[in-house]
Amino acid sequence: TLKPIKGFDVLINAFADAELPSTVKLNIIGGGPEYKSLSDLIEKREMIDRVNLLGERSRKEIADIFAQSDAFILLSKSETFGLVYAEALLSGLPIIATNCGGPTDFVCSENGIIVGIDDRKSSVDAIHTMFSNADKYDKHKMREDCLKRFSEQAIAKHLLHQYSFIKE
Repeated sequence: TLKPIKGFDVLINAFADAELPSTVKLNIIGGGPEYKSLSDLIEKREMIDRVNLLGERSRKEIADIFAQSDAFILLSKSETFGLVYAEALLSGLPIIATNCGGPTDFVCSENGIIVGIDDRKSSVDAIHTMFSNADKYDKHKMREDCLKRFSEQAIAKHLLHQYSFIKE
């Protein structure tokens, strides 16, 4: 959902500031209260031909978009876990995330970059780094690591282990 806590305004500004080649596009998925203001920001930053607000999409459509992408960026101000980051990793996408909680537990140098919250400069630097290095991440290893951590079996095993320490 497009809401202020997700940091899409920072992302759009950082993407514009990064001044990547015109062939590089930013697709933003979701609808919600920020759609109009983000659309206005895209126009103000003269990025209409580079930044696409795609609106709400089905899980299948999102999977297809991920399959055609080179990286995933979400500059949230706060996340308890951040399921969409795990979904991106399962798709083999390296990530740019913020130091906002959830993603810091699993985003590392092997699968992405962590930047400061609302830190436009470090976001621009991360976008440049990702643009230059996205093909160097091991997509298979990222998927496997994500499955080891977050598959149904892994979660069940973890919960069983945790509950084995509870005594009545």
